[in-house]
Amino acid sequence: MKHKRWRIAGGITIIAGLTALSLAWTKGDDFQLVKSINIFCSVFREMVQNYADEISPEKMVTHGINCMLQSLDPYSVYYPEEESRELKQRHSGKYAGIGASIIRHNNTIYVMEIMEGSPAQRDGLKKGDIILAIDSVQITHQDTEEVGQRLRGEAKTEVTVTVKRKDKIIPLRIRRDNITIPNVPYYGMTDDSMAYIKLTGFTNNAAREVKNALKTLKKNKPKGIILDLRDNPGGLLTEAIDIVNLFIEKGKVIVTLKKRNTVKIAEYRTQHEPSDTSTPLAVLVNQSSASAAEIVAGAIQDLDRGIIIGQKTFGKGLVQTEIPMPYNSFLNLTTSKYYIPSGRCIQTIDYFTKNHETGATAANEISKKEFNTLHGRPVTDGGGISPDLLITPDTVSYFVKTLIDSLWIFKYSNEYALLHPMPPVKSAFAITPAILNDFTNYLIAHHFSCSSPVEQSLRLIENYFKTLRQEEKTQREIDHLRQYLNNSNNLSQLVRENSQVISSLLYAEICEHYYYRHGKIDASLKNDKEVQKATGVLNTPALYKELLFSKKP
Repeated sequence: MKHKRWRIAGGITIIAGLTALSLAWTKGDDFQLVKSINIFCSVFREMVQNYADEISPEKMVTHGINCMLQSLDPYSVYYPEEESRELKQRHSGKYAGIGASIIRHNNTIYVMEIMEGSPAQRDGLKKGDIILAIDSVQITHQDTEEVGQRLRGEAKTEVTVTVKRKDKIIPLRIRRDNITIPNVPYYGMTDDSMAYIKLTGFTNNAAREVKNALKTLKKNKPKGIILDLRDNPGGLLTEAIDIVNLFIEKGKVIVTLKKRNTVKIAEYRTQHEPSDTSTPLAVLVNQSSASAAEIVAGAIQDLDRGIIIGQKTFGKGLVQTEIPMPYNSFLNLTTSKYYIPSGRCIQTIDYFTKNHETGATAANEISKKEFNTLHGRPVTDGGGISPDLLITPDTVSYFVKTLIDSLWIFKYSNEYALLHPMPPVKSAFAITPAILNDFTNYLIAHHFSCSSPVEQSLRLIENYFKTLRQEEKTQREIDHLRQYLNNSNNLSQLVRENSQVISSLLYAEICEHYYYRHGKIDASLKNDKEVQKATGVLNTPALYKELLFSKKP
């Protein structure tokens, strides 16, 4: 009973605070606001004091807040005290842990990536290891979030990670340390003339990392610069402004924030002298380029500083403000929309004009407005940033998709790297016909199965006729179809037909074992269609100029 009284007391304290808040708002004569708060407080008090079973006021309030925020948009999020560390880590790109990422597949936790120079690398953890226990606690039924929390901890503390590697069970003692996740995991020259920078995030120091990479690469006197923002989910607005500033002169308006009724509340300009305003520039984007990544791409496009290559971006034009709440909690609230230099907002979904069925309206349902870049090129608002040069992404066969999704490429690469020492130089390594043949044998030995949608449909048809007791009439035709599919699904044949894609995937995955993430990115550039296209355009001044100054809609 003592515990229950404490909970109720806590609930009444919350209610008292809300009531005081409502009284403070009374001065504003906002009757509907005061009325709503009073009703909420009364209902909450009755729940806490009189519900048939004991309830947690804290959990109930958190649940209520989450439901309210979910009715607004996906980006307004409440972080209670125990989750506020996640928000800080997202901004800083820093945490205390071992420097490894994990993935769960078929109730197995695999080490997916090891950061170069991390405690995980130093103390013997390897990519592909299966984690069995952490500090003697079995983690078989835990999700990746729970496992990740166990691996994280205070710097300079130790954690024992028990792993399975091939047929051996290995306990590893790993001393945690402060980990910084780089925003620029790779930069280099794609050939003798082209500088390439991969930007994966916008946490603190993202602009400094890009600036340092640019400074190093400019020593090679590149003919062009490729800034890769593909799969970049965004981050800090200020870092996006500073990255644009590397290519745009000081004093230019990059982003304008507007609240309700399009009232301007803030304007962000470039504050520093740029690093490069003349070298031809291509920015790579795709459907997963969002938020701050779209600010960079959109500003470069609107100010005609470079060309955008790839696919249309995600379309997130909403700005969230981090607001401190009582008891070390935080509210990440959508407070405004952002507008890039041409005056357009690229938000795809209109969460403010509610649709009774879906709760939101897609931007393509709204009449789009046309704007112009600095030199008069037409651009539109809503629906993300449209590239100046659209590249249709490659599609892979169902067979290759199964190899990726079921981790067959990943698992084979793990075994290959364990059995073969690192080549003295990366250029000495290649996927040979012998390796492809070995991969095929690996799939056979591990009973690989690829049930295509056609096979699944055939099974449904077979079962349907069985329920009608007419299987004798159709079984012969079904058996013929199944035989045809089996012949078509011959593993050796499937690997041969998809050898180019499989070779590229295996090459990048195995290179990550030997040379870590920068090695994987470098390996993937070899057959990267967008990078090849950007290189071709930047090496052709007439084509670059045509794309940059074309006024065709």
